[in-house]
Amino acid sequence: MIGIKVTAFIDQRKTLAHIERKQTAVLFRLGGFVLSIMRRSIRKRRGSSKPGTPPHSHAGQLRRLMRFAVDKQAGEVVTGPMLFGNKSNVIPASGATIPELLNYGGRASMLVQGGERVMAEYKPRPYVEPAQEKGQERFSKLLETVTL
Repeated sequence: MIGIKVTAFIDQRKTLAHIERKQTAVLFRLGGFVLSIMRRSIRKRRGSSKPGTPPHSHAGQLRRLMRFAVDKQAGEVVTGPMLFGNKSNVIPASGATIPELLNYGGRASMLVQGGERVMAEYKPRPYVEPAQEKGQERFSKLLETVTL
């Protein structure tokens, strides 16, 4: 005989734990989605990209060092490149990192032939904000998948 158990009480802890697991899964999916957009936007090409477009990759270091992390308590996901050593001959003037210099633009000193340093102006080549905007569009759709 098949029996149906009807309860008038909802286990609040179980329900909240279930929702938190679903929300965390959404954050992980969102982080992976934004990360893949960022990586795909940086293409391996010779020369510099046009200002306003994502930078070109020459050695692949920027793409390899992109990561995402989920903060479950805050309900946030952080996506972007990790800090890496500057083995290039470019030193940002503002104390920014090379990924920040590429994304936002700015001034940096470059080592040229003969060992002389000259200041160069870098135009912004955004790759973080466009990926985050696409992620925001997708985020609302992913949140709809969180059901009890």
